[in-house]
Amino acid sequence: MARFYMYGSENGLQADFELCSRAHEDELTDPADWCAEQRFMHDWFNRNAVDGFLPKSVPIDGLFALVGYIHKIEISVERDDFRYRIYGERIAYAANCPMQGRWVSEFAPIVAKMFLKIYRDLRDNPRFYVGVTRYEGEGLRTPAYYRAIVPVGNTETGTQGFITLDLPEDKQGMLVPAATPETAVARASR
Repeated sequence: MARFYMYGSENGLQADFELCSRAHEDELTDPADWCAEQRFMHDWFNRNAVDGFLPKSVPIDGLFALVGYIHKIEISVERDDFRYRIYGERIAYAANCPMQGRWVSEFAPIVAKMFLKIYRDLRDNPRFYVGVTRYEGEGLRTPAYYRAIVPVGNTETGTQGFITLDLPEDKQGMLVPAATPETAVARASR
């Protein structure tokens, strides 16, 4: 599995964030616009949240069907930055971007600026967040990602990190995973 995280550095291709000439993220406030996986994250968050936060003690086992699309992000107050403690292997592959253990500020400036703004806002104003990130540029493997971001922490400490879903969309506008969490759960229980 470690080799999968290194995919971007071993195949000689540029990561999508390096090829991007324009990046923007739109928040999706209407649940009717959410994909099944974003709704699944929302339901999981609502089952486990306490006062608008996911407690640090909640295991991510309930997200096993999505684990390759999940990031676990920690906050560095000193750096005013965010580090990927876990960077989903399927996202690393889709974006040609191994970010495990790296900082959001290490992305190309256009992408880093966008993500830092989003994460800083959610750190300061914690809430369940759903959005879609779109990239433009020549040679991109994945032009869009459907995202859901869960604040981790509590009312005393505030936001201590995030659990983030990034679901890639291919060039034909189709979500990449072949299974929704519901069908993956059904397959796993056979």
